[in-house]
Amino acid sequence: MAKAEISTSNVLLIGKALRPSLKWRRFFATQEITGRCFIFCLASIFQGSAFAAINVRDSSSIQYQAEGKLDYFVGGASTPRFERQFQVSVSNSDWNIRITPSDVHGIDYYEVVHSGDSIYYYTAFSRPSPNANILNNGVAEIAHGDVPVERGMFASYIWLGLASSSYFHDITNQEIQPIWAKTPTEKKVKAHWQLWDGAPFLPKHVVYPQQLSYLQPPFDKGWNAGVFSDTSETNLGGLTIPLSFTYEYFTPKADGVKISDLESAFKVDVSVKSVWVPATVNVSPPITRGPTLVEEQRLPTLPQGRKLEYLSSNQAALPPRPEKSVVAQYNSLKSSLRITSAENPVSKVRIALFAWLFLSGGAFIFIVLWGRRKKNKQIRKVKNV
Repeated sequence: MAKAEISTSNVLLIGKALRPSLKWRRFFATQEITGRCFIFCLASIFQGSAFAAINVRDSSSIQYQAEGKLDYFVGGASTPRFERQFQVSVSNSDWNIRITPSDVHGIDYYEVVHSGDSIYYYTAFSRPSPNANILNNGVAEIAHGDVPVERGMFASYIWLGLASSSYFHDITNQEIQPIWAKTPTEKKVKAHWQLWDGAPFLPKHVVYPQQLSYLQPPFDKGWNAGVFSDTSETNLGGLTIPLSFTYEYFTPKADGVKISDLESAFKVDVSVKSVWVPATVNVSPPITRGPTLVEEQRLPTLPQGRKLEYLSSNQAALPPRPEKSVVAQYNSLKSSLRITSAENPVSKVRIALFAWLFLSGGAFIFIVLWGRRKKNKQIRKVKNV
């Protein structure tokens, strides 16, 4: 589909099509209203109606796609450490982000998808040689959530600038999941943000505070660690879409004495090359292109930190919900791990053995000390004699 910007000229054409007849134009002229004003009024009504319909804070009618590149800078450097190409598709509250990491050998692309109440993290390996003895062509993780956690893919920064409108729309307080979170259950932070006034109401500016109590004052009380800023944008058919934005993470200086004594740890610059509104945008779970090792995280955590993993078939879509066979595997594994250390007979024997050794050692030390004390008393008695 042609990637062209939709302008208000389409709305103005509607007004021209409804040009009044000559009789009505003369009537309006006598009322000191020209036909041109009438056209302008009609165009404004249609334009206002179209924009009003899309400016309602409802994510059920938002669809667009974009592509661009991401640059990663470290420690205030002016030259990027690497760059990655990306594509993003947004449909209502779902989104798909595909990243090509040319800086990572052996990986063709990353794909991070939000579909329903699940987030999929898929890594497609480069195609191996026919003689290579490799069981899987990729790895995947599936978890519940609305915010992508960082996996070294850098999808979370693209999500923040181009696909986070639904998440911010549903926030009822100032607490959001930090963009540096490693797990969906990580503690939220009380952030500050400003959204664009026009749909899809993406963030214009976001400040993520961070607090580490072990740091020296004043940083032990927290500082503005992550700062997101939209630097340019465009209007596409009533949608305000960023064309460039930056996320920068700051850390306290070693000799810092003021809360503003910070230095840049890293920066991510994102530039959008093209953005368009297709007729429909289909967002669905990733389709693996070969046997894939999948970690299922949508079931309750297993005891002893065990993971639930399985090998998917060739070219299969990752499941929208845990498959029955995987649930059965989970229940079987959970039953085998259900016996805790307190309930395990072997653990009871170990605890009893450790207790016996502890008491025996304590008794032995007590007897030795008591014997020495008695011997010292006897020696003193001899000396006194």
